[in-house]
Amino acid sequence: FFFKDDCGNMGATAIRKFEIKDTRAPVLSVSPPNITISCNNVPLPPTITAQDECGGLINVIFQSSNTQVGDVNVCGHYNYTITRSWSATDNCNNSVSHTQTINVIDTIKPSVVFSDTILIDCKYKNNIDSSLVSYSDNCSPIALTYQDSIVNSSGCNNSIFRRYQAKDVCNNTLLFHQIVNTEDKSAPDLSSVAVNKSFGCNENIDVQAEFQL
Repeated sequence: FFFKDDCGNMGATAIRKFEIKDTRAPVLSVSPPNITISCNNVPLPPTITAQDECGGLINVIFQSSNTQVGDVNVCGHYNYTITRSWSATDNCNNSVSHTQTINVIDTIKPSVVFSDTILIDCKYKNNIDSSLVSYSDNCSPIALTYQDSIVNSSGCNNSIFRRYQAKDVCNNTLLFHQIVNTEDKSAPDLSSVAVNKSFGCNENIDVQAEFQL
């Protein structure tokens, strides 16, 4: 260092050496918190940058792993953990990292759309289709089962109390019921069709047996 007095006389100190070091780690732009989320709302990884006091913007390394089971018919496909990590290192090996844990769960029951009371032809009473019940789940396949109780029967017409159970792969279950009124509007179906035949007038033929279906 040099110095000068008011009369212009100059002097100097002994030589001093300074060592400049970079000891500060970069700073990540975002540090996502740990969350618990429904299986149908898993967020995409955010874009995270890293700023260094000396080096400016530096590269961020992203890694992700999960415990999800591959089989869609197993609850572990919908209840699992995602681990995401971001790290950045500057030229002086100062580093920063952040890890986020996402717990993915399926706790939502299936949803159904149905009429409390319906009237159908009796031959369709065992069909479970959208004309009787429409159902869906936020994540997984659904097993829909039912039990019937006859509450009124009068010949060709019946009134059935039907108890439904809609259960998804993680055993989230919805119970509901429906009154199914049936009526017979369909003619019988022939198992086969008789063909035309010719017989001699002097033949001893059992005609009834020949045309038996």
